[in-house]
Amino acid sequence: MRQLLPLLFLFFTSNAVSDQNDTLFMSAENLLTACTTADSDWISFCNGYLQAAHDLGAKQGLICAPIGTTRTDLSNVYDRAAIEIRKNPTMKREAGFQVALALFSTAYPCK
Repeated sequence: MRQLLPLLFLFFTSNAVSDQNDTLFMSAENLLTACTTADSDWISFCNGYLQAAHDLGAKQGLICAPIGTTRTDLSNVYDRAAIEIRKNPTMKREAGFQVALALFSTAYPCK
């Protein structure tokens, strides 16, 4: 997790969210709630959201997940960061997509 913090800092310091009342905004904390809710609709939402973050990062050369990586693997990467997301006020308010990109690029770096 210590290796992750500098990367996350870079993502967060340049892209602060100005209006947290936007009902379409999916914060890292809200995404974590969605991804840990035992409901098939929320699980499907989470899988699609995280897949989209992975795909964008892979297309940009930021994420190089090995062949065979599943959506469950992506979800597990995000879920393992739960403690850090919940205790860090800046991180939990950031865009879930941005946090997912940072987490995936750390978990699956391109060499």
